[in-house]
Amino acid sequence: MYHISSDKRSVQSVQMIINALLQLLNHKQLHKISIKDLCESAGVGRVTFYRHFDSVDDVLRRHCDDRFDQLKQYLMHYYKEFPSEPFLKPLLLYWYHDSQILEILIRYNKQDMIREAFMQMIQTLKKKSEKTGVLDDNMSSYQLVIQSSVAIAVLGKWIENGKDVPPEVLSRSILTAMREPVNINFEN
Repeated sequence: MYHISSDKRSVQSVQMIINALLQLLNHKQLHKISIKDLCESAGVGRVTFYRHFDSVDDVLRRHCDDRFDQLKQYLMHYYKEFPSEPFLKPLLLYWYHDSQILEILIRYNKQDMIREAFMQMIQTLKKKSEKTGVLDDNMSSYQLVIQSSVAIAVLGKWIENGKDVPPEVLSRSILTAMREPVNINFEN
C-alpha cells in the first residue's frame, strides 16, 4: 500500500521514486529491482521510501493510479466537448501517446493494478453521472461491468499489439463488432 501525502516535499519525493523506478526498468527486470536500488537511484533514504511505500509494487500502483486520475480529468473535459462519443474512443486516445505504465504492468503480468485503477476511476465517474441523472440506476451496474470489461480487454490487447490500430479506427471497429450477433456454425 502506498501512503498519500500532499505536502510539496512528499510529492517531490514520490515523483523522484517513480522516475527512478521507470529508469531502472529500462535496464533491469522488475523482480530484480530492490528498494535499495530505488533509493539510490532516486537519491532518497529508506525512511523516505517507507514513508510513502511498502514495496516496489506500490510504486507501480501509485503511478498507475495517478495516470488513471489524469485520465478521469481528461474524460471529464473530453465529454464536455463531445458528450455523445462512445467511451472507448477517448480512452484509447488518452493512452495512445503515453502508455508506458500500462506497457510495464502488462509486461510484468500486473493487469490487476490496471483493473483496480480503472474500476476506481469508473466508480468515481459513475457517482458524478448519477448526480446528473445520466445513468439509469436499474441497469447502470450491468452497463458499467460490460463497458469496463470490454474497455480493459481491448486496452490490454491493443497495448500488447503495440497500438497497431489508430484509436478512432479501433473504437469504431469494436463498437461495430459489439452490435453484430455472434454466429457460430457447428457444421463442417
